[in-house]
Amino acid sequence: MSVVIPAPKSFLAAWALGLFLGFFGADRFYLGKYKSGAVKFLTAGGLGIWWLIDLIIILVGKAKDKDGNLLDASKGQRWAAIAVSVLFIAWLISLPRDTASSTEDSSYTQSSTTTESSASAVPDVSPTPVTVESPTPDVSPSPEPSPTTNDTAAGKEAFSFYAHREISDMLKDIDDMKSRAKERSSLRLMGNLIEIMWNKTQLEDLTPPTSISKKWFASLEKLDVQRDALSEKISAFVSEEITSSQMQKAISTFRAAVLNLENLADKVR
Repeated sequence: MSVVIPAPKSFLAAWALGLFLGFFGADRFYLGKYKSGAVKFLTAGGLGIWWLIDLIIILVGKAKDKDGNLLDASKGQRWAAIAVSVLFIAWLISLPRDTASSTEDSSYTQSSTTTESSASAVPDVSPTPVTVESPTPDVSPSPEPSPTTNDTAAGKEAFSFYAHREISDMLKDIDDMKSRAKERSSLRLMGNLIEIMWNKTQLEDLTPPTSISKKWFASLEKLDVQRDALSEKISAFVSEEITSSQMQKAISTFRAAVLNLENLADKVR
């Protein structure tokens, strides 16, 4: 009597379901874990925490189906999935800020429109003013700063404050990644990388002074390249293709790119 061995579940299918429909337990239903999938559905992915944990487990190649079989995945598939997941999560994190800003702008516009309408509805009953001729001084309006730059003293101070705040958070996460690499804690490495990418989206929203503008955005682009390289190294580290020392070297390279941004921000002080 022959024993039928079920084919392993698809990594890409489990990852896509976990990323986009994980709040509804779709990834667990796909893996045959119906009871826990139902609980995950009823709790909205454990208020997002369970969704993120399951997604990380899939990305690091530790997810199993109901029979205990690992998912069928290649190194290239995992690396691509990690890159897409980081970008998707960074986009999700940025949504509340954009929504709140849009709502605030909408409320301000509506309030201004209502005020203007009310003002125009009131009849002009003011008495005719008596005109008294007096010499008018020649006052020329002061030029306003360009909205596309941040060259005022207050603007430079604000840019420096927010830039250093985000960069400081990134450096703390990078130092934590070095410690986690020694412990071979892959899940924490993924979490640190997601937090770093959130800080980077904040840096992209800043308007640098003209003196460093070109170098600032060029450095952000180089940081994207280093991020992709670091994501690939994490994927290789998870599958035990590189050592802890090699992982720490990749983290140090990424740290140097962040320090370049810090040096540019220092010039604004």
